[in-house]
Amino acid sequence: LDSEWSMSYQSRIGPAKWLSPSTLSKVEELAKRGVKKLAIVSPSFLADGLETLEELEEEVGSHFITKGGEEFSVVKCLNDDPDWIKGLASLVKKSFRSANKYWVF
Repeated sequence: LDSEWSMSYQSRIGPAKWLSPSTLSKVEELAKRGVKKLAIVSPSFLADGLETLEELEEEVGSHFITKGGEEFSVVKCLNDDPDWIKGLASLVKKSFRSANKYWVF
């Protein structure tokens, strides 16, 4: 259901206007609406890094809890999952073949 998910934007850098809603404002809104349990998925991040480990888990998680949420989790990125690596390797091989080059993997 659309009421069970929403989208927000993370990783603002600098003073320029950024995409909205921000993740902090979205989790605050959800907590104020009575959402008690929240899981965040970051599909545009392929590997956990500072943005997922520190910003989402610490900053955003703390913000959600202080605004009334009770449970918060961040779904881990694909990282080195074997199925992801096989899929990525397949895409790379396909790309090289379509470029009429032969590469050994």
